[in-house]
Amino acid sequence: MDPNRNSYYKFYYIRCWAFLFLLLVVESAVVNGKADASNSGLPVAFDTVPLGDFHIRTYEKELGSLNRFYFAPLALLEHTSASSGRNNLTGENQLAFRVEMWTEELVHVVKEHLGNVTGLAVAENKVSVLPFEKVSMRCRRCGSSGTGRPDSHWRSFSHGPKQMQFRLVCPTLEECRDLGQQMIHHPEQFSSQLTLYFRFDHKSLTSGGSLRRKSASVSGEHVWNGPIMADLNRRFSNSSFALVTAQDRARIVSEALENVLTDVEVLEDSDNLGLEPEDETRLRRILENLIFENHIIPLEEDDESSWDSLYWDYETAGSDVRPDVMTRKLNKIYQNADEKERKWMVQQVMQDEPSGLMASAKNVVSDETLRALTNVFQTSPSRLSSRLEESRKTIQWERNNFAPRLTKLYRINLDKLRNSFKPVRNIPVKYSVVDLKLDLNVQPTMSRINFDRKPQIPKSSKIFIDLVKFLIGCLIV
Repeated sequence: MDPNRNSYYKFYYIRCWAFLFLLLVVESAVVNGKADASNSGLPVAFDTVPLGDFHIRTYEKELGSLNRFYFAPLALLEHTSASSGRNNLTGENQLAFRVEMWTEELVHVVKEHLGNVTGLAVAENKVSVLPFEKVSMRCRRCGSSGTGRPDSHWRSFSHGPKQMQFRLVCPTLEECRDLGQQMIHHPEQFSSQLTLYFRFDHKSLTSGGSLRRKSASVSGEHVWNGPIMADLNRRFSNSSFALVTAQDRARIVSEALENVLTDVEVLEDSDNLGLEPEDETRLRRILENLIFENHIIPLEEDDESSWDSLYWDYETAGSDVRPDVMTRKLNKIYQNADEKERKWMVQQVMQDEPSGLMASAKNVVSDETLRALTNVFQTSPSRLSSRLEESRKTIQWERNNFAPRLTKLYRINLDKLRNSFKPVRNIPVKYSVVDLKLDLNVQPTMSRINFDRKPQIPKSSKIFIDLVKFLIGCLIV
């Protein structure tokens, strides 16, 4: 054999074995790296499964020579399950509803996707929802009074339930019923506000436990930097006090609380922390006591000077007109209307359920009366009936005229907040480690799932495939 050719093959085989050794070192590093992650007890993020307009993240965990796959909960709001009532055990008015965490169909979709991505046969019993220990529903913008707030206490998720029931607590049963109707007919409002917090059993996984202790403080800036308080201060710049509704009271407290918690969280990278429910309640009470003095009796319809002290947020109050002004205008229209028109107006305000008379308003009300009513509500004739129905929150019919319904108002001492606000410092609070946060999803388009994209092969599998290809190349040569 030609000595030069023999030297060439010798050099080529040495290069093959050197490259093989290098691949094995890299493979070992990858495997060891993944082993380190799996040794922490937590699955490692792997890929995402497209489900219509959103994605479900998948995870991988190595158990010896076997791989186990997991997926994040679906967090699908079953908005038609909304049911309001009074809880006789707690004495609270509540809106209960279900959230779907996973389905058998989702397991199959994830399994098929993982098979396409890895090129391996993934058994269905090797795919399951992430094994969280606890779950909690939170809403930082929801108020502690005046609006519904979620029951945010931690609940067991250790058995991976397919469905879970959560609840919103309301000050009155009427507000719960109204929220229930909103959830059924406009669920997107809730999906953008309600968030699920999930956590693993950190006590068995880490030495630090699942709680972090921090310190919060409340300053005047936290209060005045809220959107409602900034607007209120602008409107009542020359006033020493102002009145707000129960709903706006809750929103003011929520906005101030968000500013307080943002200052606590900005001190460190704390995206994976969630304030404990009991400490959130305590902070809300502190803010309520700092900002508001008391609640007062309802305003009289003809007490115009007191009504002028009421902050009325026209954009979010559900009506473009303050209750006293609305009732004054409606009573004037009522006096000039005929018997049939009067009966129709009263029915729209008094009824407990929507009447469906929207389309028949023109058949009942004269053009003159219709024009006057649409001017009061700044709406179109087709929306008039629904706007009158919405006004039930703030006005009512009393024997022979319309009157404001407002039952509770809260007083803010603006001079005190501007000039002698005393900060509250070093409030101890506890944060819990959160492994995953998911906003509620609404009606995903399951039928639009597609796998028309390049498979993402895991690094360990890709290295093995490259190794096989290289060795085949060496043998052929």
